[in-house]
Amino acid sequence: DSNFCINGIIDSYRNPKAVIEEAKYVFQPIKITSTDLTSGKFLIQNRLFFTDLSNYVLNWKLTENGKVIQSGRVTDLAIKPSKTGVLKLNYSKPELKENAHYYLQFQLQQKKATAWANTGYTVANEEFKLPWFNSNKSVVLNSDTLETSEIANNISVKNKQFSLSINKSTGFIDSYSINNKGKRVSLISEPLQPHFWRAQTDNDRLGWLTHEELKFWKDAAKNIRLNKVDVEKETDKKAHIVAHGGIALCKKALTSASFLI
Repeated sequence: DSNFCINGIIDSYRNPKAVIEEAKYVFQPIKITSTDLTSGKFLIQNRLFFTDLSNYVLNWKLTENGKVIQSGRVTDLAIKPSKTGVLKLNYSKPELKENAHYYLQFQLQQKKATAWANTGYTVANEEFKLPWFNSNKSVVLNSDTLETSEIANNISVKNKQFSLSINKSTGFIDSYSINNKGKRVSLISEPLQPHFWRAQTDNDRLGWLTHEELKFWKDAAKNIRLNKVDVEKETDKKAHIVAHGGIALCKKALTSASFLI
């Protein structure tokens, strides 16, 4: 079994691990969706196969930076098994506070106790970020004029505050430095490049054998070949560079790296 030990959601001492909350969310008996949060209309899908939702109450609350400002409950969720119903909530858009964040949270709870849980036990949760935000503060950009130039095999972009160089053969950022109190400080020790490989999980290593089946992607960045590099000076203080190319040995693999400076 290699290192497949104590990988469950409850440890040997019967203590639940943090991942149990994620597992509960994945398996919860309802799914709530909305295409327009401002209208208050939601679709409630009953994921149970044999039981309707009449044994549950749905509590909701609207929060402003974590503080509840509106709330309510729905007690007549008689949605049949494997069916979807429409729910209309009567919350209203509050007077927005500056830089405040607004969320709508749901809790599906038991009306009565069962053999496995008490009255009020939460069997499902859901949360939506509402599209309401008020920011009266404007950000003033105070940057120097950009200088762009092509020197040998590199594209250089710089001003008094920073300097970076993009390799025209690879599309990688070869160097990036900033002006720190009159001194140039390099922020990278090697070229910035894309990575198509991640650390293997146990299933990758022992079952799928990704180090054999997909090993091509481990060093794919080293095989990037560019077709062209587009340099556009949009304004005196804004440049857009796009490096188009592909990966050698794989004709279908196309790459595009976009830098907005």
